[in-house]
Amino acid sequence: MISLASHRRWALNFGPWTKSKPQRFPTKMTVAELARKARQAPAEMTAVERAMLVLHQGMSSEKEETKLRAAAAVAQVEAINQRDELANRKKAEQPSIRVVSQTPAISLHEFVRQAWLHLEPDVAFVDNWHIHALCEHLEAALDGRISQLLVNVPPGCMKSLLTSVFLPMWAWGPRQMPATRWMFISYDQKLSSRDSRKCRTLSRSDWYQKSWGHVFRIVADQNQKWRFDNDAHGWRIATSVGGLGTGEHPDILVADDFLNAAQAKSETERTSRIEWWDATIPTRGVSRGVRRIVIGQRLHEDDLCGHLLAEGGWEHICLPMEFEPGRMKPTSLGWTDSRQQPGELLWPALFPRERVDETIRTMRPHHAAGQLQQRPSAPQGEIFKREWFQLVSLEELPVDLFTAARAIRYWDKASTEGAGAYTAGVLMARYERLWFVMDVHRGQWAAFARENEIKATTERDAQEWTNYAVWQEQEPGSGGKESAENTVRNLAGYAIHTERVTGDKQSRWEPWEAQLDAGKVRMLRADWNQAYIDEHCAAPNGRFKDQIDASSGAFSKLAKKQGFFVATGE
Repeated sequence: MISLASHRRWALNFGPWTKSKPQRFPTKMTVAELARKARQAPAEMTAVERAMLVLHQGMSSEKEETKLRAAAAVAQVEAINQRDELANRKKAEQPSIRVVSQTPAISLHEFVRQAWLHLEPDVAFVDNWHIHALCEHLEAALDGRISQLLVNVPPGCMKSLLTSVFLPMWAWGPRQMPATRWMFISYDQKLSSRDSRKCRTLSRSDWYQKSWGHVFRIVADQNQKWRFDNDAHGWRIATSVGGLGTGEHPDILVADDFLNAAQAKSETERTSRIEWWDATIPTRGVSRGVRRIVIGQRLHEDDLCGHLLAEGGWEHICLPMEFEPGRMKPTSLGWTDSRQQPGELLWPALFPRERVDETIRTMRPHHAAGQLQQRPSAPQGEIFKREWFQLVSLEELPVDLFTAARAIRYWDKASTEGAGAYTAGVLMARYERLWFVMDVHRGQWAAFARENEIKATTERDAQEWTNYAVWQEQEPGSGGKESAENTVRNLAGYAIHTERVTGDKQSRWEPWEAQLDAGKVRMLRADWNQAYIDEHCAAPNGRFKDQIDASSGAFSKLAKKQGFFVATGE
């Protein structure tokens, strides 16, 4: 008689039968059948059958045979468990953003409401309809129903907390998507790192750990200010323009306050940052089906938001502090600003009328327009006021204007066809103590077409005006010099002059601004009036300034009586 322990020792020596492919225990085969199979087809016998045949020959009772069968069954279950455990381990190691549950336990908005106390314990949570709307669209972005989301809201309306803190922690926890990879970009690394710290604070809270601590764990060896990873291969990177981590490929890319107010004033800063975006961001996360979210206030007509809106393809939510009808179209989710009355406040419980009015009073008009109303420039104008522009008809002009006045057509030139900056030629006349803006010729022309337009315009002007001259601004560099020389040759026979401007634009605009403010300027009523006035009122945050530059240049030359003679064109 062989003991059960002896059975196990013999089986281990006979072969690794516990690691073999699991077999159903051969309870229906007799000892004679096992012996016959051993003689006729020994190669087809399993390790368990061979063991049973040998052990059966030494057994003296059915009791010990039952023990043997039980031991084989236990070994069989153990093998299955080992196989399943290995398969699950391999599956867990594969990076994926697979959604474990399509129906999260709580919505993003409910998560925000519950999480607020654990992130801002000293500040009461004040709910509002716009928070519900933003949460709904952020959920759609996470799920891929919205691929590019652009949100413009005033400061203090929870844009950073919702997008950069609550959203990723909701995705990793209640949404059970811990493998998602997040990249957050701001104008400053400190701002990005601030929200990264808040994410870690929330994830470590007892409340969060109790509910979702089992879903993921922060990896200790990759837990820094600007980056932390979890054990499901997800990560969160906080960076800035050109900063660390921008070579990674995220599932969700968020630009939160891409520019600050000071950077928005600088054309160099705006251009360099938008060029960085265009050269870097379109390739990030493409293979992972990246969703992009841009959120912030409008600071300039040519800021990142303006650039993306002109580019197209973005779902746009625009929420001014004071309601302006017609500002926002319905989104793809069918949602739009539900306010009805002009001037109705966005969040009166937190920003009541007296607080909003005080904020507007202490800000410059274009700052209030951009940051509160999501307009890069104040409708009434910042430097140039809309009410300064006085229109007159042709019949209201002095009868001897074309013979007695001095007239200048001043050209601010560009050379991009169909896009980019404009070439603008402003015709201005001085008559006694008044200044008359008589015509604006403007377009986006290539160099050759531009020179043809300038010459044709000069020929028409010279036939109408007795005292007439042409001036042009020479751009810096050899290209600007060559362009100016080409125009001089092109206008041979006319009074054509070139100047190299110095100083900043706003300083050069001041004399022209002063005459407008004093009511000394009249403008001939024509179809170009609206674009001309709008450009003036958009300054200094407008996208284009060619008409202002040409106007201030013409005014400067007329005021100094420079460069006049009777033009014949011969």
